[in-house]
Amino acid sequence: MVLERVEDLHDQIDVYQRIISLPFLPATRRWIIIYNLSGTLKTLSGRLGKDPNVPGLDACIEFQREEVQTVLAALELPNQRLFLDGTNPLHLSLRHAATNLAGSLGLRYKHSKNVADLEEAAKHLRHSISLDVEYFAFFPLANVLNEIANRTHDAATRDEAVHYYRKTLERPTDNSRRHFFLEHLAGALRSRFQETSSPDDATRALQIHLEALELLSPEQPQRYYTFYNIASLYIFPNVPFYDIPFSLQYAISLVGDIHGSPRERLRLVRMLLRDLRPLVLSMPKETSGDLHALLLEIYGKAVSLLPQVAVFDLDIKLRLSALANSETLGTEAALLAINLSQPELALELLEAGRAVFWSQARNLRTPFDSLPPKLAEEFLTLSRTLEKSSHLIAQMHRPGIEPTHRLWDEALVTRRYQSDRFVELTKEVRTFPGFKDFLANQPYSHLAKAALKGPVVVLIPSTLVSYAILIKNTGASYVRLKSPKDRLQVLGMSLRSQNLRSRQAGEDFEERHIVRHTVDHSYELLAELWVDIVEPIIKALGLEVMEGRERPRVTWLPTGPFTFLPIHAAGVYRSSVRCCSNYMVSSYAPSISTLLSTQKVPGSTILRRENAKALLVAVSDIPGMPRLPSTKKEIEAISKIIPSELILDIGDNQTTEGANVTTQTVLQRFAEASIVHLACHGQQDALNPLESGFCVEDGRLTVAQLMEQNSQNAFFAFLSACETAKGDSSQPDQSVHLAAAMLFAGFKSVVGTLWSMNDQDGPVVAEKVYSQLYKNETLDPDEIPYALDDATRDLREEGLRPSRWALFIHMGI
Repeated sequence: MVLERVEDLHDQIDVYQRIISLPFLPATRRWIIIYNLSGTLKTLSGRLGKDPNVPGLDACIEFQREEVQTVLAALELPNQRLFLDGTNPLHLSLRHAATNLAGSLGLRYKHSKNVADLEEAAKHLRHSISLDVEYFAFFPLANVLNEIANRTHDAATRDEAVHYYRKTLERPTDNSRRHFFLEHLAGALRSRFQETSSPDDATRALQIHLEALELLSPEQPQRYYTFYNIASLYIFPNVPFYDIPFSLQYAISLVGDIHGSPRERLRLVRMLLRDLRPLVLSMPKETSGDLHALLLEIYGKAVSLLPQVAVFDLDIKLRLSALANSETLGTEAALLAINLSQPELALELLEAGRAVFWSQARNLRTPFDSLPPKLAEEFLTLSRTLEKSSHLIAQMHRPGIEPTHRLWDEALVTRRYQSDRFVELTKEVRTFPGFKDFLANQPYSHLAKAALKGPVVVLIPSTLVSYAILIKNTGASYVRLKSPKDRLQVLGMSLRSQNLRSRQAGEDFEERHIVRHTVDHSYELLAELWVDIVEPIIKALGLEVMEGRERPRVTWLPTGPFTFLPIHAAGVYRSSVRCCSNYMVSSYAPSISTLLSTQKVPGSTILRRENAKALLVAVSDIPGMPRLPSTKKEIEAISKIIPSELILDIGDNQTTEGANVTTQTVLQRFAEASIVHLACHGQQDALNPLESGFCVEDGRLTVAQLMEQNSQNAFFAFLSACETAKGDSSQPDQSVHLAAAMLFAGFKSVVGTLWSMNDQDGPVVAEKVYSQLYKNETLDPDEIPYALDDATRDLREEGLRPSRWALFIHMGI
């Protein structure tokens, strides 16, 4: 497979334009060059995607207009030579020139959306049709007219489009493209029905779609689109054949058509579900249970497409982007299962539909030890190669590397082959006895193992109310919560706004002791979280007020707007304290699979002190950012707790405060460290979450770079920086933040922050956590969440505002 590089296409365009400008270029040669130029521009447009600037297109259109005018002028001359059959050769020249010009105008319209381009294209195509009786221009003219009608809603133009689609179908041809022409005609009739409400148009459109389907064999990849057209037409308002069950059946055929593009099937079924979901849910379950079950089946099949959309041949940035349009798919599926009182199925669907970015990356780190040796070796080679090449974009943008399209194109070809081979091997392994779920979405029986050390609570937002799925050793259940999705979003924004106001007022930087009853709406917000969300869950779990280590561990798995809320800090603090911390010690996880992966790693439960090397990093001065003077105190406090011989140095600097703290110097010691402590500025990148990172002397140590690490020694990471567990507001269920990246890199336990932290609080919290972690000869990860809870409780009892203590969270085991 040879790909044309973008820079090569630009070079071709430049050469063609130079040739056209030559003064003595023969007319026939000039026409060929203009034709080639238009083809190259079309190819370039496809490579640039949504980029509105296709260089050279305007100039090409001018050249083509000149050609049309030249031929028209020649037609005015007397004594023109004719072919033997009496036809004029200039008519053939005009036909080619006009259709090429129309094509270029249509190409420009795709980017400019200027209807004048379409109208000019239609004029030239009509002129071509007037010169002969061939059918070559009927279909392009029909397409142009149909698009003009879509924009202008002009009835006459729509009628003319339908006319020329029908004329196209009158052309004697084999059946290879007939289904294609039929689909366009049916689409035009459907549009006309929407504009005129003529039942005949709707009925005829359905008949034509069904005729097109009959022409397609099951192996043809175009069938999924016809399935979509039929399914959507059955639920068009006011059609005489309105039928929800038929629509559901064709939607199942669409999503299950394995020969069609997974990305397109997912896109189309998402469009169908937006219409089908409210229609089905408005019907009583008692009388329409089969329809609810069909809808749930569609959701299940749609969720299973997500790994095929975030395929391994995409680099990590494109993989994350590919999931953007399906961000809420897993949540919608889970809510539907809850509506049918199936919490176990809801959990399976939610787990399969969220954090797919991380599950795909984690699949490439599967050990494959249980497979036959030869197969395991090929799997291991493929997975390691795919993982390395997945970071191509991150590598191309690092200092000293000049990105080129040649590098991109060559890597794309290789990754595509390797990705296809990985999928083939996976299918082969699933045929082996006992391997049917190999690298597949896991059943509830496997997911439930995450609750062996304490309850797991999955929080799911919805439009009117929200839900919590409770996973305990005894099974799964669910609780209805009062707060709807919109209110959860308001709570998250209000807490962040309150934190920002506190920082701007200087309170978080100048004062350690603040009177609790100073006006601070955070307390009211945390009280609302308690009353509407946490307290009902505590009652459902049957928890009681406990002290110290008697309190059980509870792991929260928030989704959607829940991910930005400090659930662990919920409580009433104004009078007698009633809060989450009195009943449990909280941890978080991006997904159940992530939690299970940290639990099953050999040696993850305890670590002997003498084996725990620590990398302690502090960066207090970054140009253009506030100084962080307490970071040095923080590292000094930890260094008094950890034996000096176990602290890794960077260069000549053991505590790594100051010089030499760059991305590379940190990463060079990363694999040796069981404990990593980063005290510096942190930033969540809103435009590219993979570029979120810790601010060091030469830039950022990013999520993308951390994903390349796979440390066998990793145990505990303390991320004493701002927004290290904040996540991306546009894709919250993918959990792309620094804390999740550290879990992926191998750390079993991570402390992070939901928003900007106070520099003064880092040493206080860190000293408390490390003192408790190092109190025995072995390091027990179970000490970490309890120690963090104690540390934040101390800050709270000092009278500090919630913005100072509610931001710290624990993730992992």
